[in-house]
Parts: sequence; C-alpha cells; structure tokens
Amino acid sequence: MIYRNFLLKCSRSARTFARRKKSLSPHFTRYAGRQTLPPRELQHIYITSCYIIEHSNTRFAIDAPTRRRGAVLSAWNPGSYRHSEYTNRKRDRRLLRLLRGQRWRGMWGGKDTWWERHYWVPELPLELAARISMTMDQKAFLFLDGRHVRLIWCYT
Repeated sequence: MIYRNFLLKCSRSARTFARRKKSLSPHFTRYAGRQTLPPRELQHIYITSCYIIEHSNTRFAIDAPTRRRGAVLSAWNPGSYRHSEYTNRKRDRRLLRLLRGQRWRGMWGGKDTWWERHYWVPELPLELAARISMTMDQKAFLFLDGRHVRLIWCYT
C-alpha cells in the first residue's frame, strides 16, 4: 500500500507511542466487527501527527501557529478504519469531485508507518469543510483559521 512506503519522522513521542502499540491492544474496542481506538487514544494519534504539503517544505501540526487559512481534508480510511489502497483512491476521486471549482494542494499526513493522503484547500469556509468531511465519513479534519491549526471533530 502506498501509505506504508512513507517513513517520515514527526516527533520522538510519536515513535514511542508506536513502540507501545502492542501494549495498547487490550484497550481496543470493537464496532461493527472492526477494531477502533477509544477516543482518548485516537485523539493522541491525531494530535501527534504531522501534515506535509507535497513538493514544499510546508508542514502543519495541530495547535501550531499559522498565517494560512483553509482546511485540510482527507477521504482515506473513513472512520479511522484502515481500507485498501484501491478503496482509498476511489474515495480520493470522490473527494476531488466534491472539491470541483476549489483550489487544492496534495499533501500527506500521519506519523511513523501510517500516512494518508490529504488535500489542503485554501480559503475553504469551516461549514463547507465540515459538510465535506462528514460526507466522506471522516472523524476529524484540520481547519486553519489564520492564527492556529485546529483539529475539528466530526460527529456523524
């Protein structure tokens, strides 16, 4: 899968968390036959991730200061469940159809061995970003308000 080919480093705490992955497995819960992390651990994974715009040195981190505005959206692995690369690429095409008429830049987000395709859409309003993320069954998205990078949770 394409997101296994990326081994980019974000922070020491992210690497430590990945080493402890097996010790966290008893805390996994099951939903509809799939494993998912409880909200606190899932939030930790989101917060320690970094987001890198392709062909640029621009990186985003949650709660970091920024002058940029817009949203970082993804269609990969809806509901934080791992899907095949084929399914993720199909969902990417659907997201790009929803973004028709908007400017966007491709980027990667994640940490350790889990990297997902994202798109930074400059000047996208919060309401539209939330609607698109919920349509794509995402748990959260990033919103850049011109001051900070915010993690916005979707409740679908």
